[in-house]
Amino acid sequence: MNQRRLQAVGAALLVIWLFLPACGGKPEPTALPGCENAPRPVVFVHGFLGAGDSFANAVMRFSSNGYCPAYLWVFDWNTLSLDFEGNVEALADFVARVLRETGAEQVDLVGHSMGGALSQQYLQEHADKVAHYVHAASFCGLAFPEALPLLVLSSDEDTVVGPCMIEGGDNQDLDGADHLQVVALPEAYEAMYRFFNEGQLPETTRIVTEDSVALSGEVLAIGTNLPAVGAVVEIYPLDAATGERLEAGPAASFTVGEGGAWGPFQADPSTYYEFAITGEGQRPFHYYRQPFPRSNPLVYFRMLPDSDLLLGRLLGDIQYDDASSNVVFFSANQALYHSRDTATLDGLDLATPEMAPPPPDPTTTIAIFIFDADGDGETDGGPVPGPHPEIPLLFMHDAFLDGGTEPTEFSEFPFLRQYDAFLEAGTRRTVTLTMNGAILHVPNWKGDSEGPIMVVFDYGADGL
Repeated sequence: MNQRRLQAVGAALLVIWLFLPACGGKPEPTALPGCENAPRPVVFVHGFLGAGDSFANAVMRFSSNGYCPAYLWVFDWNTLSLDFEGNVEALADFVARVLRETGAEQVDLVGHSMGGALSQQYLQEHADKVAHYVHAASFCGLAFPEALPLLVLSSDEDTVVGPCMIEGGDNQDLDGADHLQVVALPEAYEAMYRFFNEGQLPETTRIVTEDSVALSGEVLAIGTNLPAVGAVVEIYPLDAATGERLEAGPAASFTVGEGGAWGPFQADPSTYYEFAITGEGQRPFHYYRQPFPRSNPLVYFRMLPDSDLLLGRLLGDIQYDDASSNVVFFSANQALYHSRDTATLDGLDLATPEMAPPPPDPTTTIAIFIFDADGDGETDGGPVPGPHPEIPLLFMHDAFLDGGTEPTEFSEFPFLRQYDAFLEAGTRRTVTLTMNGAILHVPNWKGDSEGPIMVVFDYGADGL
């Protein structure tokens, strides 16, 4: 179980502790420099196949409005484990740690998707530790303590769990938002900020840009969120037009320790970077992202889960060949809906009705695995045929709360799609991917010996 703070409190906490009375009184949360607008720490709990970076936009918006990073925490948990009770206990230990290290008496809690079900179970025994709870894009029909202030964020166009109204809660419909946008949009942030701050509006709902940004985060296994101990993160500045490295050697290198953390790295907010991840027993991963406008402590990189897990076996069955590149298209903060969104690979449409079904289709596309699926050296498009469940998240609700079963096919996992494309890798060239006007150029690394290309879109061309 990976449990971590977003950023060490560091020298500020040390100075405060040194000047505490000898009797050992607790510091007030507002005693920390920069925390004047943070009455309590905020703890975010992600959903199935997610991780702490699901809340990167929200965290940067909170810091843009005066919340100090030491009061913004994420709880990373093993979403492929059916030990729901164990995860609830781990969340209880995590919140106790937050209270102990900040000196606060309560936290504000946010549960997204399956993280909402986890939070609801936690609240049955620990509601006294929580001042406000936000139930975002999560299951209805769950009972919450009557005295607990409750904000329910949902959307008619969230095709995963749909709209939700809970009696006694402040129920807000984020019109048009998909499953990820319910916690990533500026409107969602404003609702949370007002809820935590007695109706006060934030100064801004945008992510305020900085001249110099500090990046840090985690290297974890997808789904389990177990740390990839010993993995190495190398960072290369790029030629934005080609995705090629500007220098042969990395600008920085970090070895992942026991907690999974890497960084910090001082980045230029106008520069494109490649993050090359190598780990024992796995192919290299080449991550490409849009420039970072603001310091971000939630820059996460995924590696494959253990091969004895079902998802690990399914991902391990993906074909790798040096004749072609393997690309993963990942939309970090929204689903991909046909007719609302655009996405292309070297001009090929990835946001077709079949690849990115819009509402009311229950399939929600977030990541697309692109490779020569049938090994014929041709591009056949997608999705790669396979069974699809009628309601993609129903099994998760049953598995965690009612003792249901796991999916049995790659295409039965929610959010993941496959697209058959032969991306010739024998001669070095640039591969171009787009999403909603944003463009990322990447080299065509050889799929087998050089490893997959992870292309992450954090936002569209219009920014944040």
